[in-house]
Amino acid sequence: MEASATVGGALTGFFAPCTDSWNGMPGSRGFGICVKAGVSVHMHAEPSRRWAVVAQARGVPCDISVVSHVARRMEAYCDVAYAVSLSIEPALPVGCGYGMSASTAVAAAQCLSRLADRRPPVWELAYEADVVTGGGRGDVVTLRHGGALVRREPGLWGACSPIPAEDVTVVCGTFGPVSTAGVLADPSVSHTLAQSGDACLSELGRLPTLERAMELSFRSARAGPLCTPRVAAALDTLFPVLSLPPAQAMLGESVFCCCVPGEAALAKHILSRLGAQTDVTTVGAGA
Repeated sequence: MEASATVGGALTGFFAPCTDSWNGMPGSRGFGICVKAGVSVHMHAEPSRRWAVVAQARGVPCDISVVSHVARRMEAYCDVAYAVSLSIEPALPVGCGYGMSASTAVAAAQCLSRLADRRPPVWELAYEADVVTGGGRGDVVTLRHGGALVRREPGLWGACSPIPAEDVTVVCGTFGPVSTAGVLADPSVSHTLAQSGDACLSELGRLPTLERAMELSFRSARAGPLCTPRVAAALDTLFPVLSLPPAQAMLGESVFCCCVPGEAALAKHILSRLGAQTDVTTVGAGA
């Protein structure tokens, strides 16, 4: 059997990590954007005497924790064992705040669900895989809804408010990877992020706009514990020349800009000049 799935990426401007949410797992509240650039997964599967799942990313065999977790959980919904090969192609840098682990979890779950004899809870399996393997705590939620949104309650099924984001081009600048699990394992950093995220949510109010969400994300990042010198330089250089404030892509050493028509080339030029890898995409509709 052959199957393919393409799932967009997820950006987080600010967030408040929570220790308990859906099904007893950690989650978060905050502001996120789904973008079209993400992950494509192609699956080839054949019936076998025992389960075997092999993954490769950009043609290189590797052990991808979210894929392994989803595959193990998916076995319970299948009456037949399969030998599965998954080819994974991320369109944005991995480990840099673009939700690639969440996108991979969702796309892999969508492909593997084609093998199931009983309907599997695809979104729940993807959320669980991303959380328990040390990935994002809200990216799968952003992918499920699509567009720009505020996650007002933690967890997969928590309340969210959409934010209008039409005709927006998203420019991403990447300086390097950050370990999400490592950051969130530091109690002082988690506490600071939670306090800042809660304050941003309070200021954002009940009728959020993209401009206000980006402004709060900029302020939160610039004063936050993860703002490296390279991120600070990018934020400060972009802020005076763009219509909407830039933000740090949590939790990466990365910056993203929501550009109105005509501004994307300038943002890309500035980020490239500062030494960032740049990618240009648009707001996505979700998986």
